[in-house]
Amino acid sequence: MTSDLGKPILLSDPRILQVKVQEIGEPFVDLLTDHIALEVDRTRSQIGNMTAHFACVRRSVAFRLVEAQRQLPKNLLLQVKEGFRPQSLQIKFYEDYLRRVARERPSFSPESIVEEVAAFVAPPEVAPHCTGGAVDLTLMGLGGEKTDMGSPLQLHRA
Repeated sequence: MTSDLGKPILLSDPRILQVKVQEIGEPFVDLLTDHIALEVDRTRSQIGNMTAHFACVRRSVAFRLVEAQRQLPKNLLLQVKEGFRPQSLQIKFYEDYLRRVARERPSFSPESIVEEVAAFVAPPEVAPHCTGGAVDLTLMGLGGEKTDMGSPLQLHRA
């Protein structure tokens, strides 16, 4: 989503924070066990989510990922890094990154810190990972070589 001026609207935007998250009853699928034709990074070496459900997403998300994979050039694969993230872990990631940005950018106002953080870590109250409605992924070649996606996942390491 973008604003009228073309600047992205972040998940910390008050218009987004007003949206109430509602359960819609859509089932989860586990990309590790439900025979979905997607590559999943089982090592979890770049994420801090060590829960058993890290590769779970809502069924519609899984279908969209399969369709996106189908439309990629044959020499590229989607690799799922993380799907579902518990709220407690989202809170930890968000608060840790808030502290990091405040420490590294002492001249930033509190509002600027929140804006900077929200570009990389969603505020817990609207975080789509906590609903199974988001996925972190990367592109890789058939030989396993990763593509630079411009944002390190190391931000979320425990």
